[in-house]
Amino acid sequence: MSDFERATLVDDLRAVAAGVAGSPSIETVTAECSAGVREYVDTFGSWYEALAAADAAEGLSPPNTDRADLLADLHRLAADGDTVTKNRIAEEGEYRPAAYERLFGSLVIALEQAGVEPTTRQYNFAGVEPPPERAATKNIRHLREHGPTPSSEMPLGSDASDRQHGMWKFVIRAGRSSADAGGGRPEPVYYLDADHDPETVMRAFFEANERLLESKTYHGLIQGVGDHNADWVDIAKEFLPDLVEAASNHDSGDPGVLYVVPDGGTTRDAAASTVTQQTDDAGVISDVDVSEGYVWGLPDDQQAAWKQVDPGDLVFVRLDETLYGFEVTECARDWNATTDIWARYEDGVKVAGPDRPWPHLLVGTTGGVFGTAPDEFETAVSATLDDGPITYLEPDAVSSVLDAGDRWRPVETPVDATAAQAAATEHDETDADSSGEADDVPDVGASATHTTKTEADGGSATERDRTAEAPAETLSINATVATFATQEGDSFVDEAVSAHLKRSVDGIEPTTTAVTADETAPIAVDFGSNEPLVKALCGPNGTYESPAAFLEDALRVALDLPDEDREVTLTLDGATAALLETRAAAQDTDLTGLLTERARALAAESSPHVTDE
Repeated sequence: MSDFERATLVDDLRAVAAGVAGSPSIETVTAECSAGVREYVDTFGSWYEALAAADAAEGLSPPNTDRADLLADLHRLAADGDTVTKNRIAEEGEYRPAAYERLFGSLVIALEQAGVEPTTRQYNFAGVEPPPERAATKNIRHLREHGPTPSSEMPLGSDASDRQHGMWKFVIRAGRSSADAGGGRPEPVYYLDADHDPETVMRAFFEANERLLESKTYHGLIQGVGDHNADWVDIAKEFLPDLVEAASNHDSGDPGVLYVVPDGGTTRDAAASTVTQQTDDAGVISDVDVSEGYVWGLPDDQQAAWKQVDPGDLVFVRLDETLYGFEVTECARDWNATTDIWARYEDGVKVAGPDRPWPHLLVGTTGGVFGTAPDEFETAVSATLDDGPITYLEPDAVSSVLDAGDRWRPVETPVDATAAQAAATEHDETDADSSGEADDVPDVGASATHTTKTEADGGSATERDRTAEAPAETLSINATVATFATQEGDSFVDEAVSAHLKRSVDGIEPTTTAVTADETAPIAVDFGSNEPLVKALCGPNGTYESPAAFLEDALRVALDLPDEDREVTLTLDGATAALLETRAAAQDTDLTGLLTERARALAAESSPHVTDE
């Protein structure tokens, strides 16, 4: 029963009814009365009886259907587990939806009375406050009671209401190669960001996905954790090795080998500067703790090979008749390190280095010359070496030759990176680098300040400072988008571009806008060292029509603006539609034209700085 006195409920309802024409709606009662429609139904037996007690039922017909019959039919409709909606009642029920509203004031109150839990959406659109125990969704209540939960055990599917209450999803993707071995797609685990600690969440996930521990490398698992939340990586490293060891996956005792045969001047130059000798630029790589070490990088289309490498594996690079290599201690990912480590500049123009990022990086501090000659090594490995420049050799394929080889002999004669580049160019002017790109293409948009050390003919190291300055490029995009973007501040455009670039390379549903707006405005953007990657994403074979389209998409996503071609549906009542059609005819247009013109006017009013430039 209600905690409110009957007389108080009647007085409140009369006061509300005096200020409206006809009977007050349940929305009005919810907003203005001390009690809600639920309390009125509990006290008076029905919404109609409550209105009648307050002399506010004039013009309404009394309910003519038995309460028990209505509730029994709701039970019948709810038996299949599907949501009981007004449409289902109208199509499948024995009674009309109006019968429930006349007796209970709202379908959600009828569902409550029948013991059928309404959905959050039904509460949102009914104008009825949910009861205190429904202050959160059913999923949220389950997580509070049971902790992080696999998706198959959640009461309902995830929706926006859950996310608004702080429900998050944790999952590590198996990837193409390990999905089958792992028994299919990993099952996500849902958790409450404010209530559940990261270790509990991750342990629940690995308990639900034990086969993932067997099918995915330790490095791949750590990378997956970092993709979800970089702050969780150190936590995972505390307990994950024990789980992996228990699954008999990690540390087989023998290392694997990433075998690299440079097929062009760019990769030979890179190997000469960061594999034949340590570089003092290792510290520019994100999340790498050493400032000096051996470094190798792979482009995005060779990410699969990078994911096979674990700490403890080896990188071998064949340069002529010598195998140079190092032991991997860290696997990292950094989209900007390519420019800082391998690019070379002359007079502010890039003259050497990869023409697109090598973001997948391998770092080590122990290396040198491997004691077995390349031809002998290739003959001894029990695996077929691909024709391509990159091959990952499993531990069992290289264990015998590694045992026979002498690791590591020091490099007796330091290799001059510039000389290696010249020799490679002389060897084959048309060679491409490991990503299939031509060498020595100037990078107009790159901007970097960097110091590198080289040694020629055993002489002393010299330093060369190389700095490239590139002015911001001006692109014309939709004028409204440009206006909103510039109002956000000077750094907003660069931040939006950086975030959108990561979304694009991670394959997260680009909107691929074509910049076809009648009105455009110029906006300045400096793609910097990301320019080669942006351009690779654009053009006839790219995801985006042009760099301007990429920029517009970046700003639309950051500003949460709709696409140009997105449709808007309006529902008009008959009288309004008739009036608008009459006005449209008077203006020699149709209803759609009239509404479109008004929408454009409203858009212009909301963007006062848009010009015809």
